Amino acid sequence: MIPAHQCIKEKILTFINYRWHMYCPPQHLNFYSKQFLDSYLSDNGFKFNKRFYTSGGMFNPFSWQKQLNRVFSRLMHEYDKRFLNKIAIFDHMYNYYKKIN
Repeated sequence: MIPAHQCIKEKILTFINYRWHMYCPPQHLNFYSKQFLDSYLSDNGFKFNKRFYTSGGMFNPFSWQKQLNRVFSRLMHEYDKRFLNKIAIFDHMYNYYKKIN
């Protein structure tokens, strides 16, 4: 899992001049695009398997209200396991590669 700086969430936060939580030196200083990862790993003997995005459980605008919090959490759980998680909406990018001989 790496931070996805190419996601919609980061673009929106930048647009409204709000600091993106994944930019937090010294923990995250470099961000890699999916194109770079695919190319670099392919050049070094790995084959791309799958990729998906999640909020990492860090996005819930209704955490202050118990019922809405529960409903929103269920919706996010469904998002995380459906086809929508292939779209870079949120900023946790999971990449899976397999070593080829």
